[in-house]
Amino acid sequence: MLDMIFKKGAIMNIYFIISPEHEYIKIGTTKQPKNRFVSLLRQSSPFNIYMIVIKNSFISELELHEKFKYCNKDREWFIGNSSLYHEIQELYDLHESFIIHKEIK
Repeated sequence: MLDMIFKKGAIMNIYFIISPEHEYIKIGTTKQPKNRFVSLLRQSSPFNIYMIVIKNSFISELELHEKFKYCNKDREWFIGNSSLYHEIQELYDLHESFIIHKEIK
């Protein structure tokens, strides 16, 4: 089962965690995006956070990590730049996608 999840080109849900107040973007995978987002909220983020979910992505988390390794900050966290934002937009436009957000007032 795990080999299927991490297999290059496997179909999966990719997510991007973005905070407009910060320059970092987390790239990950999950079977249950809403549950994953709730677990992030339990970590009590004091910032606005958005989770962009790309359902059934044809590109794997590992491929994205490799593609953007030049802007890797720490493991699954990357420094946001125009290339990474463009990739997110392109995936969002090509796949069934949705956004979950938490706003701090």
